[in-house]
Amino acid sequence: MRESVPVKSKKLGHENINSIHYRILLAKEKLKNRALQEQLQQHRNGVSTPVRTARIEHALQLELSRLDHFFETIVKANEPSILESASATDLQRLASSGPAFEREHGFAIVSDYEFAMLSIPKGSLSRDERLEIESHVTHTRNFLQLVPWTEEFRRAPEIADANHEKLNGTGYPKGRSAGEIPFASKIMNICDIYDALTASDRPYKAAVPAEFALDILQKEPKAGAVDQSLMNVFIESGAYKVIENRQHPESSLGDPLFSHHVCDFDLHESH
Repeated sequence: MRESVPVKSKKLGHENINSIHYRILLAKEKLKNRALQEQLQQHRNGVSTPVRTARIEHALQLELSRLDHFFETIVKANEPSILESASATDLQRLASSGPAFEREHGFAIVSDYEFAMLSIPKGSLSRDERLEIESHVTHTRNFLQLVPWTEEFRRAPEIADANHEKLNGTGYPKGRSAGEIPFASKIMNICDIYDALTASDRPYKAAVPAEFALDILQKEPKAGAVDQSLMNVFIESGAYKVIENRQHPESSLGDPLFSHHVCDFDLHESH
C-alpha cells in the first residue's frame, strides 16, 4: 500500500487545509474590498454618513466571522474522531452555502473531494483508502504462503489471513462467519484491538489508558464482533499486561512473558 495511507493522521493533508485557508483569506479580502467600494461610492454620491458606514462595517464583520467559523468547522471536522452531530450540521450548512459563495467569489470554499473527505464519519480514511489498508491482510497471507513452514506452523498463513474477521461477519477480507474463523485468529483479533487502542506510536490517534481500552474491548462481544469467553480470559488472566510491557519495556525487566509476540494492528477504523 502507499506509505502515506497507514500513517494518515488527518482526513485532509496539511496542503489541503492550507489551500482552504488561502481561499477563505482571499474571500475575506474580496469582502473588505467590496465594503470599501460601497463606502467610496456613498462618499462620491454625497450620501455617506457615520450610520451608513457603521452598517457596512457591521455587515462586513458578520461575513468575516462567518468565514472564520467555517474554517474552524473544517479544522475540527478534519480530526479523525467520530464526527459530532454539531460538526456534521455545520459542514452541511457550509455545503448549502457553497453555491452562493461560489457565485459571489468565483470559487468554492471546499472542493467536492475535500468535502467528501471531511464528511468521513469515523477515522481518517476514505472508502478507497480503507480498502487499501485492508488489503494488507491479503498481502500478508500471500507472503506467508511462500514460506516453507514446518508442520507446527503450517496454518500461519490461514491464521494471519483471518485475524481481522469478526464473528458477526462484518470483518475483512472475506466477511467470514464465526465458524469459519480459526481459533488462533479470534485470539489475535482481541490482542490486536487492545494493542492498537493503547499504542502510543500511531500518528493518526492518541493512546488511551488501559482501563478505557478494556471498557471499549468489553463492548466488542456485545456487538457480536469477538468471542466473549476469550475476552474474559484476556482480561481476567491479565494477558493484556504483556502488551503493556512491550509498549513500556522499562517495566518488563524480569517478565518471562515479555518475549511473547503480540501482533500489531492498524486501528484507523477503530474506536
